[in-house]
Amino acid sequence: MSRMTANLPFCVEAVHPSGIPQYAGGKLTATRQFVVACNRAEELGLRLLGKWRSSNSQILYSTPQLPARYPYTPFDPIVPGAFTDLRPWPFNMVAVGFSISPKSECCFNNDWYTREEQDVKSNYIDDLESRDQAERYYKVLWDDTGDGGNEAAMGDTTCKCVVSVQYEEPPWDCTGPDENSATANVDILANTAISVEKNSSFELYTLPNRNLIWADYSGADQQLKGDSYATIYVPTADIVVDWYNIPVAKLCEIESHLAKFRNHVNCTPFTLLSECLCLSSKEEVCSESSTAVSDCQFENETVLFLDWDEIKEHRTRGFRLMDTTTLRLNFKQKRIINSAPEDTTPEIVGHNHLYLDSNSDNIGEGGWRRVERKYTGGNQPLYYGRNFNNMFDPAKNANEGC
Repeated sequence: MSRMTANLPFCVEAVHPSGIPQYAGGKLTATRQFVVACNRAEELGLRLLGKWRSSNSQILYSTPQLPARYPYTPFDPIVPGAFTDLRPWPFNMVAVGFSISPKSECCFNNDWYTREEQDVKSNYIDDLESRDQAERYYKVLWDDTGDGGNEAAMGDTTCKCVVSVQYEEPPWDCTGPDENSATANVDILANTAISVEKNSSFELYTLPNRNLIWADYSGADQQLKGDSYATIYVPTADIVVDWYNIPVAKLCEIESHLAKFRNHVNCTPFTLLSECLCLSSKEEVCSESSTAVSDCQFENETVLFLDWDEIKEHRTRGFRLMDTTTLRLNFKQKRIINSAPEDTTPEIVGHNHLYLDSNSDNIGEGGWRRVERKYTGGNQPLYYGRNFNNMFDPAKNANEGC
């Protein structure tokens, strides 16, 4: 499906000066103004917000899209440095709102027509919820050509309106598939986007004192007493992922998909998060060998999915079938290096490992060993695995790749 802002079926003119970026208070903003026929003004605003639902049988947008981006050039590493005008603009913004104001002063009216009769009806309103009698910025003429038109009604195109569109920085780091976006990721549901926030935390693991001794004391009571304890500092992180622009119509399907991941760990490297963090920092195509990806690892079983909730203040209710919302997903990362510092390829363990208190020479340095729950029919892991890279698209199998 093409972008709603591409191949517009009506004429749009820019109001000058327009679209000048402004930066103040830590926010990048811009406002663009367009002159368009008044009967297309609402459509233009909805297209820019990604919420236009056409009734034309040939072009039907049934699901919302991400808001339109501020003008930019898709990233192309082959473009020579001399052609700087073809390289990406330095500004990253999306449309967040619009307003409509009249340009033709004499076009506002309440005159209306019926489908059966071409006689104009009284401009007095006898039904305040009637769409036919609603106040308009243009005269309505029913289309009798048989072409259908836009909702079978043709508006007077001599009435002009100014549509002002506000742009702000997007709250997300990367988006779903989009052939023109440098921040696209094929593992994210199309026309949605995610942001990643990582906050450092820690756990204190108390060691049994039966194998603990005083290092600089060799007396008879060298071993620690029962009332002395030692703890190991285990670095963790709270990861919050906000999933934007989710169609409300698909909310039940998506939540049913997310329920499969609750209380599970990643059975494969969670590359989606590292790629998304890389894209947000570079705004270019990131490879697996890039520094941002290699320095931010989410190895097997190091990420546990806790739960999700809806950010209700993000839910729209004014666009009917094109309404969207945002889900907030909470993860806990536990990444432990279970090797000697000099090892070039250290072993990384996570939520399915606990510290093994033993003085055996065969245990090895670190002491973190896999733990299982014992059952009659066989042992089971503390946490089962899922492929977290399939979490953000309900069409994908949660177990695929495990």
